[in-house]
Amino acid sequence: VWRDVEGLPRRAEPLGATHLVHALNERRPAAAATMIHDLPLARRAAVVGALDDERLADVLEEMPDEDQVEI
Repeated sequence: VWRDVEGLPRRAEPLGATHLVHALNERRPAAAATMIHDLPLARRAAVVGALDDERLADVLEEMPDEDQVEI
């Protein structure tokens, strides 16, 4: 069984919103936009709501129009 195999990485737990926001703030706006775009919708809303307005504006400029409107 797989649990008996040593050396395989375990599935990483999803980052909490605070950690994810910190990670987004450390990246360039285009990279942060890609990360947000790839999130599930509910998670995306939580993370976007936690960004400060200036940072969100920078990230939104890098997102596709559909994502900008949705957010």
